[in-house]
Amino acid sequence: MVLGSILDWSPNTSGLSTGAVGLLGIFVLLFGISVGLIGATRAFGLAVPLPDQLLGFTQDQIALVLAFTAFLWTFGTISRDGTEFGLHVSWIGAAVATTGAFVEHRGLKVGTAASSQGEES
Repeated sequence: MVLGSILDWSPNTSGLSTGAVGLLGIFVLLFGISVGLIGATRAFGLAVPLPDQLLGFTQDQIALVLAFTAFLWTFGTISRDGTEFGLHVSWIGAAVATTGAFVEHRGLKVGTAASSQGEES
């Protein structure tokens, strides 16, 4: 999502321009950075003093809502005429972030079935 925000979303308009598309791109950029930071603190065990809950929502729920919101915004913007490569990159990034946030929120273990089958034989 971050890379797609600096590329063109429509002809001669990047995701960081001053128009309506640019405002949407700035929000997608900020949401992508937020979801990435939440994931990085979990994956690398960084000692960042983040609260377990913010306004009654867990970090996983916040990451899921931000990623899904970015996905809906980019998906809805793709239907416009004259979309460029940057918007498609942001849309794919938002879809991947939404999937990752959903897997983390549900507590699913990715790859455990393959590793447990290899241990049995």
